[in-house]
Amino acid sequence: ADGAGRGFAVWHASATGEEWIVGRALPAARDTIMVDVAAGRGIVSSPEIAAGGKDAYGVTWAAYVDGHWRVMERRTKGAGWSAPMVVSEAGVDALHPVVAATGPESYALAWVEFREGRFGVVWTSLNETGRSKVAVSAPDADAFRPSLVTDETGALWAFWDAYKELGYSVYARQLTPTLGPIERVSASSDRCIKAIAVRGAAGELYAAWLKVTDVTGGEGVIDQIYSVQVGLRRGGRWAVL
Repeated sequence: ADGAGRGFAVWHASATGEEWIVGRALPAARDTIMVDVAAGRGIVSSPEIAAGGKDAYGVTWAAYVDGHWRVMERRTKGAGWSAPMVVSEAGVDALHPVVAATGPESYALAWVEFREGRFGVVWTSLNETGRSKVAVSAPDADAFRPSLVTDETGALWAFWDAYKELGYSVYARQLTPTLGPIERVSASSDRCIKAIAVRGAAGELYAAWLKVTDVTGGEGVIDQIYSVQVGLRRGGRWAVL
């Protein structure tokens, strides 16, 4: 929503064993029309939404179709909505999609796909013919939970956590206008997961994530401490604040 509270909200609803994606314009009134964003009921994940300008929105979610999880998307089109479209390929499980606006009515999607025994993060632009998919994470580590953000130049960045050498770390990578190298964001040997990223007031990139530390309280007693860490990209390098 904007500063005046105008916008659009979407959510995952369920009743009597059925699930669907519902949306409505904000501010909501008693007679505000609900939108069946998924255009039908089924097994679906929670949706993600991005604003691509005034009254322009892109929504993504995962749906279980024909024995696999598929990434779906739908966008506003004039005063209405486009038809729901499948983004990920058939026969490959795809989960945890996220969406970011890259310009007026322009959007990018990232998600996790499971292929040949490995979880990996991939992304695509919804505005390219054929929607070519590009690998984001390293091929030698399982990657999860992506997020997307643009920096002050309009370049698109992806963040995710990956499991390698018995630990989880947070990574980042510039996606546009050119594909950059993978950068490690977190520095701790503890498990660092669930990264989110935002652009600061001056255009700088910040990332935040959960650090999970195992604590032994005594013989046979194991607990965990959860703390939030924040990283800042400055001078082409990441520093944990």
